[in-house]
Amino acid sequence: MLGTYWLISESCLFSKKGITYGSRELIQALQYRKLPFAILTNHSSHLRTEMAAAYDKAGLHGIRSSMFYTSAMAGTDAILKAYPKKRIAGYIGGRGLQETLQEGGFAVNLDRADWLFIGTDRHASYDDYSYGLRLMKSGAQLVSTDPRKLEILKNGPVPGSGSIVKMLEYAGSQEALECGMPSPLIATQAMHYLKADPNDTIFVGAHLKSEIQCGISAGLKTVLTASSLEDTEEELLKEIRPDYMIDTLEGLLR
Repeated sequence: MLGTYWLISESCLFSKKGITYGSRELIQALQYRKLPFAILTNHSSHLRTEMAAAYDKAGLHGIRSSMFYTSAMAGTDAILKAYPKKRIAGYIGGRGLQETLQEGGFAVNLDRADWLFIGTDRHASYDDYSYGLRLMKSGAQLVSTDPRKLEILKNGPVPGSGSIVKMLEYAGSQEALECGMPSPLIATQAMHYLKADPNDTIFVGAHLKSEIQCGISAGLKTVLTASSLEDTEEELLKEIRPDYMIDTLEGLLR
């Protein structure tokens, strides 16, 4: 099952436990056949060089920073294409988010902005959120890069970036532009990044609602790695139907 272009969700390849079964073989096969691919991730607050280093340390070698396509990149690319004159952005998030905005062509301004990007920042304070609200009240459009309501850390659950976005939506009476999965924006912009043909692109995801739905909404062939399917998602198979289901990534090579 080989397409010409591949969009692969990060969770298919890498989890908190390390690299997933079959990920080495899949990446090696794609590289050997010189098939273009992008690793899609909503985690825009890390530098892409840091992501590549984490993969290499875990044993998945040969992944370059240019192979990652983040939700912040999708938002940046889409916004500047649609609104080329609105090039000033503020943000709440990590160094990766700032780097993406600047490399994408935004001027980062902490006093006024056309856009306010929200990513994960576990050190953000009430003052930071108040700063974001002031930008919104001055005309900035809210942009969400990660819709997760919760993050599970060693010490337990913490509010995710999506919860912060919902708070700012409510306080600022504004709906955010969603860039991360399950929004199809990240998939459609990643295809532009790869110069991919949608009719010959395969989307591989590990979760139905957050990932496979993204591929389906973008009009792509979708593959679900069933070994990652959570019990709570099984009922969703009646509504969200991938084109293919495989046990592990190794199944894609058959």
